[in-house]
Amino acid sequence: MFNIRNERGVDIKVWLERSMQIEDTTLEEAFAIADLPFAKSHIALMADCHATGFKMPVGGVIATEDVIIPAAVSSDIGCGVAFKQTNLPIEVLDVKTGSGSLAQQLVGSIMRDLPTGFEHKDPELNKDNMRILNAIHDFDGGPGAIENTPLEDAVKESFEVVGTLGGGNHFLELQENKDGKLGIMLHTGSRNVGAKVNKHFSNLAKKLNKKWYVDVLSDNVNLPFLPLYSEEGQDYLKWMNFALEIAEINREEIMKLAEKKLLKSITKYTDFDGYDVETDVNVHHNYAAYENIDRKNYMVHRKGAVRARKGEIIPIPGSMSTYSYICEGLGNEDSFKSCSHGAGRTHTRTAAREEFTVQEVIEDLKANNIVLGKENKQDITEEYKGAYKDIHNVIDQQSDLIKPIDKMKTRAVIKG
Repeated sequence: MFNIRNERGVDIKVWLERSMQIEDTTLEEAFAIADLPFAKSHIALMADCHATGFKMPVGGVIATEDVIIPAAVSSDIGCGVAFKQTNLPIEVLDVKTGSGSLAQQLVGSIMRDLPTGFEHKDPELNKDNMRILNAIHDFDGGPGAIENTPLEDAVKESFEVVGTLGGGNHFLELQENKDGKLGIMLHTGSRNVGAKVNKHFSNLAKKLNKKWYVDVLSDNVNLPFLPLYSEEGQDYLKWMNFALEIAEINREEIMKLAEKKLLKSITKYTDFDGYDVETDVNVHHNYAAYENIDRKNYMVHRKGAVRARKGEIIPIPGSMSTYSYICEGLGNEDSFKSCSHGAGRTHTRTAAREEFTVQEVIEDLKANNIVLGKENKQDITEEYKGAYKDIHNVIDQQSDLIKPIDKMKTRAVIKG
């Protein structure tokens, strides 16, 4: 970890070995958020940090007092990772079926019922989902308080996005741990629900910031804010938490689908009995929460970073043809008790498409015996391992934040 200090005396703590490992654009964004007058204590940049073009880098953690910044949470509110470690021997994936290996059969079976990319779900299928209904009822005044508001469509859309994977870097993987057992990991969030919430409140914050004559601050850093205890700030918290709940429910529903398909397949094609889950976690990496850090209360914003309190179990995915890690948090307050959320990109999506070929990615997956499930493979180069940092180095660089407890190798992957 190295440290940089801005003119205001705010430290930027970076979990990399040397300053040359961080891109200039990422540093520029870090200095932009450190220059905010309500940035308290210091700024933390995780080992997977990279620039976004929106003045809050991925892997960035900022703590504020009495202020909340929608853009420091991002548009994909609640994006995160769910993971289950099963007691199944990995050899079950190699069992022969009428549709190839069990891994190939299972990927095809899941994809038939899992909308990916821009696909949505028929809302009728979720109309009786009690968790969605309860999340709506949690609003002050219940569902009636939402009607005829600018975000009424976000609530309607929650019935369409729960149980959908999305595209980009979202995935569902079947993985092998160091003991030769099967794990299931998936990465997705609140989809359009979070995007609508972010857009509404970011625009509202810009409008209010100009009204308060701080448009120069807002325009320069593109991070308009809301006073935490204003009506608008409290409204954002309610809607952000709604999007977080939808993201968590989405991951749970997809995991239920994957487990249901898995159990059906192993029952039909193997004689394995006694299925059990040894680890079950579901974590966000785009959110804000009021937390106590070093005996002070802050609104801690994490964009592409995961809470890592002492003893917490955290799944940290790598790229699709390498490894992912299961780690235990160490509760380091220098990082606001946070760690990286993944490997972190080295290439933009455009740069990845220009440098790598579809054939190169397909051959790499085949060489590593990885089953790929993807409807349209033309954009698969965006997720090639060459477009990401080395996950092993990323884990090593945050040894004071987390302790690795398991290492997962990709055996099959479904992408949007």
